[in-house]
Amino acid sequence: MTEELGEFNVHQAEVRGRVNSLARSVFFLSGGALTVSIGLFAKNSAPNLPQYLINVLATGWYSLFASIIVLCIALTVIIARDYLIGERWRKAIHGGCIDASGRPGWFDIVIWVLGIAGLVSFLVGMFCLAYVSVGVLELI
Repeated sequence: MTEELGEFNVHQAEVRGRVNSLARSVFFLSGGALTVSIGLFAKNSAPNLPQYLINVLATGWYSLFASIIVLCIALTVIIARDYLIGERWRKAIHGGCIDASGRPGWFDIVIWVLGIAGLVSFLVGMFCLAYVSVGVLELI
């Protein structure tokens, strides 16, 4: 049982590492894309865009911003969940019991919903920026 628990803990640590890596990548790419595109389109020498491209650009900006916020909330929920798991372990060490039903709790459901929403929002935002970029090239 102790070996299985050790393997489980290693697996969980690896998954958390992948989640952190993915979140950092989304933060970096979203933040960079927002910074560059806002800087490019907010200056006086910005290309004149048709209204439909302005709408797509705004949608992209909102989507990228939303991906950052939603993934920050997801990481906060992960921290809260892991803290509570740690507290349950502390109680078990001191003679309490651990709920180890094997079913995901509501924290896990919230994390999955937020994670998927953040990833979809990121993809929509990046697609919108790519669409506007191609539209600008067609205007030239």
